[in-house]
Amino acid sequence: MVVDYDDFVSSRLAELPAADPDSVGWFVDSGFLFDGGRLVLKHPSNFDRMCGTSLIVRADLLRIPDTLDDVDETFVDRALGSHIFLKNDLAAVGTPMRPVAFPGAVYRIGYSDSTSPPKAILTAYLSPGRMLRRPKQWARNVRLLRLTSSIRGEFGLPN
Repeated sequence: MVVDYDDFVSSRLAELPAADPDSVGWFVDSGFLFDGGRLVLKHPSNFDRMCGTSLIVRADLLRIPDTLDDVDETFVDRALGSHIFLKNDLAAVGTPMRPVAFPGAVYRIGYSDSTSPPKAILTAYLSPGRMLRRPKQWARNVRLLRLTSSIRGEFGLPN
């Protein structure tokens, strides 16, 4: 699993490969967005399309070459350089990943030195413009929650 330095993962994720080491892997379908404040935004689906900290893959399925001379640039871009291709690439060759059955990661947004957008949750995802442009999608996706000690503990979020 590739984990960005500014994201957090659920302490429950390690249970998945421990319980099923022969599985192809898992993708984090739902997770949280966190801007360092007292709220988190639950992202109910397609979290893996937004956040790179979202894929758990059995290493042998990546077919990593033995030497750097044998590394194909396309492989590096698709399998290691971006999180948006790997799930579909594995499914295309008959090795589909399974969704994690719980929110599996926290995508920290607006963090200094981060590659994520430098916006707070409220301005980025709860704006009136976003709500007016796609009201059904907005209502389906917006789940603003208070950041509890339980969530902090599960993901190791700072106080």
